[in-house]
Amino acid sequence: MSNKSLPWQLFVAATVLFVEALVLFGGAAYFAYGAITGQARLLATLIALIAFTLFAGLWFVSLGVGLIQGKRTSRTASMFAQMVPISIGFGSTNGVGANALLALGLFIPAVLVIVLLLSKSVGALMNRTIE
Repeated sequence: MSNKSLPWQLFVAATVLFVEALVLFGGAAYFAYGAITGQARLLATLIALIAFTLFAGLWFVSLGVGLIQGKRTSRTASMFAQMVPISIGFGSTNGVGANALLALGLFIPAVLVIVLLLSKSVGALMNRTIE
């Protein structure tokens, strides 16, 4: 299937996933900087956070590439991946250090990706029967 026959919603959703991956890579770099400069209270935990954010970023990149290639399995995985920023956003709305701006910054792209992937044209493409 050529990329020209794919709905524009897939390209926009993939772009958002790529931006989210860049943010995750930036977070990993920030954590690595903290580990290098000795700011870590628990080095093992910080190393685990670095690995987690790197692998999450790689996962988001692979999902974006899968969407651009029109792979059916990338749609569900991409919607599932958006549950991570949504749950972090919910957690950042209350308690000590609550930040509504952070919550919106996490909610808006996640909901955008889910809405785009649930659009009629994407659903028609992804639910096609293979002959």
